[in-house]
Amino acid sequence: MASLKLKRAVNTLLKDFIGLYEDESVLIITDDKRLELGQSLHDSAKKICSDVFYLELMSKDDYSAEPPDILRESMKSVDAVVNASGVNLYDTKALYEVSALGVRVGLVPNIDETALSRCLGIDHAKITEISESIKTNIEKSSVIRIETRQGTNITFPVKNQPITASTGVLKTIGDNGYIPSGKVFVVPEPRKVNGIINIDGSIEGMGIVSEPFRLEFNEGLLIKIYGDGPDAKAFQKVISKFDSSELQIGELGIGTNYKATLSGEYFEDELSAGTGYFTLGRNINVGGTIDLPFRIGCVFNRPNMFFDEELMIHNGKYIGL
Repeated sequence: MASLKLKRAVNTLLKDFIGLYEDESVLIITDDKRLELGQSLHDSAKKICSDVFYLELMSKDDYSAEPPDILRESMKSVDAVVNASGVNLYDTKALYEVSALGVRVGLVPNIDETALSRCLGIDHAKITEISESIKTNIEKSSVIRIETRQGTNITFPVKNQPITASTGVLKTIGDNGYIPSGKVFVVPEPRKVNGIINIDGSIEGMGIVSEPFRLEFNEGLLIKIYGDGPDAKAFQKVISKFDSSELQIGELGIGTNYKATLSGEYFEDELSAGTGYFTLGRNINVGGTIDLPFRIGCVFNRPNMFFDEELMIHNGKYIGL
């Protein structure tokens, strides 16, 4: 039986973030590894909507890039979809196709109920205001510089580059994205990121960094790792699988979810207010040009961000409002 905490979280997700109405139809998708969450979403949706559908899949370790046809067609026939299964709909043709028809699609990441409850326990209007304001100020800027007391110092041009304010609020026809969320990120101009980033937060697939290390970038490419601790060595082992020409920065962003914490669960870490992050690899799904089969995210703490030399984010806190 679902806990009271989980019930409250999914009710918030459906009402405040998806914005379900009584006369709408919704499809809940889950699999046999996330039954409790899927059933809790189903039970909560039945108290809101007149038409609720539930699709339970057999979990697999090797889902193909596109979902099965039955899933694609089912999503087309409702007003909203909540995907709590292991099927990764993000960056699939099916997602764009369904969204183009006006269906709202919420993607629930595989985080535990404590993290889910925590990250959803926010004033979503406040998160939207902050995230959109940051986005607007980046759009007005030509260059961003990021510094930290721990040694980060990088610059990159952003003029006319893709910028996304991801809030988790998906109330408009055709909206899609992750719930919960809370971050703003920019796709920097290719091969134009220069400087050093000190990694002292977490690394996707590795968890919390116990011994910080530094990465040096030249023209967007990772050229050197400074540090001989266990995290630096583990990171070196991960990236050794890829050609050096592939190790370029795909996105740079800042977390805006003030309830998210640096926990080692990377999805939550990336959202945590007070941190910045960057990714190596694929960014074609967010408006970039890097089409590679991998993405590695790294989080760093308490950044100062200057938009055209004006300090807008101080120790990770947005001061532009």
